[in-house]
Amino acid sequence: MNSSAILTQLEKQNQTLLADNALLNARCKQYAEAYEYLKEQMLDLKRQMFGKRSERYVEDPENKQLSLLSDIGT
Repeated sequence: MNSSAILTQLEKQNQTLLADNALLNARCKQYAEAYEYLKEQMLDLKRQMFGKRSERYVEDPENKQLSLLSDIGT
C-alpha cells in the first residue's frame, strides 16, 4: 500500500471520527438539557407538595363551610 492510499484512508477515518464526535456532542447537549428540565420539574413538584402553604380561610359563597365551634354554645 502506498503512502497516498494510506493518507486517503486516514482522511476518511478522520472525517468519520469528526462526524461521530459532532453527533455525540449534540446528544450530550440534548441529554444535559433534558436533565436540567427534569431537575426543574422535580424541584417544582417538591415545592408544590412540601412547600409553605397558606392556611387561611377564603369564604366561598357557593359552598358555605360550617364552623367547627358552632355546636359548643348550645
